[in-house]
Amino acid sequence: MRRILISIVILSIILALGCEVSEDKTGGIPSNPITPPRVAIKSGPTGMINTPDISFTWEDVTPYEPKPVLLYSYRLVGLSDNWLEWTSATEVDFVYLLDGKYTFEVKAVDLAGHISDKPATRSFTLDTVPPNTLIKSGPSGVISTNKVVFTWMGSDNLTPTPQLLYSYRLHNTLWSTWISATQVEITDLNEGEYTFYVRAKDKAGNVEANPAIRSFTVQ
Repeated sequence: MRRILISIVILSIILALGCEVSEDKTGGIPSNPITPPRVAIKSGPTGMINTPDISFTWEDVTPYEPKPVLLYSYRLVGLSDNWLEWTSATEVDFVYLLDGKYTFEVKAVDLAGHISDKPATRSFTLDTVPPNTLIKSGPSGVISTNKVVFTWMGSDNLTPTPQLLYSYRLHNTLWSTWISATQVEITDLNEGEYTFYVRAKDKAGNVEANPAIRSFTVQ
């Protein structure tokens, strides 16, 4: 009974879209394929991301020809556990998501009411909170050496500390490339006033807006 109802709904949608549905020799729905429809996700976020606006696209990868007419249903677990109504669309946008873990799932149904054995899935974590950096050691005030060493430590709400990356600069120089090291030695300094800056970046790509700083004078 459930498959009959699904078939009726699908046929109604196809006819409403102006699509022609061929009949088999008995005048009914085309014969069912042996393999249930399969869906693959073409694009969409995975891993850790820092943007609350995302898109997913998907496609039919059922292994037979000609390709059947399919409808799709999807859901974003973490936002809602409910499956959306069947649609012919193969893409969807989600906006203004909150930080957290999500899994996107999409499945297909053919004209005979066969539904995908397993939905296609893709998981990601939205993280918009930047990390923080604390300078553990390094010169401050007036020093009498032209060589300095700074060490620091970062922390983040989701990225483990060993997986954070850092960039630093001294005074008005350019930021360094991102590194995993938490120490730097700077030599051959001239007399004058200096300010050391260091910032962190997490796995989602969030960069610390207010770097840790320490000022000193070489004399």
